[in-house]
Amino acid sequence: MRHLPIGLITRPPANGPYAVFALTVTYFVLAHSVQFGKVSILGLYMVWLLPVVVEPRILLRHVWPMLGVLALTGFICVSTLWSDAPSITLRSGIQYGTTVFCAIVAARILSPYSFVYGTLVGVFLILLYSLAIGRYDFDIVDGTYRFVGAFASKNQLGFFCCLGMVFGLAGLLLKGVSVLHRAFAVLVFAVASGVLLKTHSATSLATVVPVLGGIAGLFLGGRIAPRVRLVLVLFGVLGLVMLVTVALAANGEAMFLAAFGKDATLTGRTLLWAEGLREASQRPWFGSGYNAFWRIGNPLAEYLWEIFYITAKSGFHFHNTYIQTTVGIGLVGLGIMLATMLAGLALAVRAALRPRVTADATLATALLVLLLLRSFVEIDILYPYTVGAFLFTFAILRLASPRAAVVNAPAPRPLRFGYGERRIVAAAPRARPQPAT
Repeated sequence: MRHLPIGLITRPPANGPYAVFALTVTYFVLAHSVQFGKVSILGLYMVWLLPVVVEPRILLRHVWPMLGVLALTGFICVSTLWSDAPSITLRSGIQYGTTVFCAIVAARILSPYSFVYGTLVGVFLILLYSLAIGRYDFDIVDGTYRFVGAFASKNQLGFFCCLGMVFGLAGLLLKGVSVLHRAFAVLVFAVASGVLLKTHSATSLATVVPVLGGIAGLFLGGRIAPRVRLVLVLFGVLGLVMLVTVALAANGEAMFLAAFGKDATLTGRTLLWAEGLREASQRPWFGSGYNAFWRIGNPLAEYLWEIFYITAKSGFHFHNTYIQTTVGIGLVGLGIMLATMLAGLALAVRAALRPRVTADATLATALLVLLLLRSFVEIDILYPYTVGAFLFTFAILRLASPRAAVVNAPAPRPLRFGYGERRIVAAAPRARPQPAT
């Protein structure tokens, strides 16, 4: 391994080209693994196993946060012992674990710049692919046509639009970035916004707007004194609460839903939630096993597939992360997941109140908030081979271990490809290799 260019794979900023390539592969595979099958998953494994092969010690730095995010994965796999469908639970648990593993490796080797522009390239290709497919689906439940592109659901496509807008704004606001890179960020933001409007995804629109405001606030207000920043955040939260209260009092919720063709039942989701809560009450503590409910032969699953016209009998869920979790791994599993979420939020608050807010902390906080807002109507973070599970793990690790991506060893001269990481290299000392901690 001595002759391999380790720094070009594992050490930012020299590994920028590889990191962008790996992220592009990751987004496209996680978005379309159902269409492209097992071969695409092997590609995902290859791009994140290579850094571990050439430099295994990247997994030996800041171990405790890594063990923390693995707690939920471990419990998911243990639920095989009492699952109604042990083979399904074991297989999907291993798949979820490998998704988390890929995110752990990514959190060790990506710089904020490669994370932003790798995401932008990946999301841009996904959106172009969906536009090329150009498919509209008829929703039997609400009787409307929705643009879904290459996806089975408008909300899946809407999630990638949200990512394009979030990272497009971040790419525009990053310091030390070339005009060409800023122009590309603006392009992705514009394309993502246009596609989001075509999808009519109320979930995506309602969640991305406050996240964009938060990103702009952290980027622009990061130099303000922490105490002043805390006061501004508190006033912002208070204003948001007041706005929501006024909107509810003025029947704003009904008007918002009507604008997207939805009724007060959120197009049948309240029925799903009721059935999910009823099912969870049957085995409240440990559930029926991870992913064991939505299987062919389960009478309640068959009933829900039938009334929601899900003829493929796959890709359906309770449209609520907490209900889905309780049904699968019970209140104990829900407690582990909530503890992970709360720890992430606590880390985000700590990062936001530091003397200077870094781009890394801003991006991780924005992702956590976006995923948590969506968790009440989607299950982005709970399924294997999904971008949500990948980004959730990545965000928590970057908040918990902000310096874990910097390997304290000399690296080869980086490739120059036009953005602000150049400054980091110029100031970086050449240190002797240190033992892993």
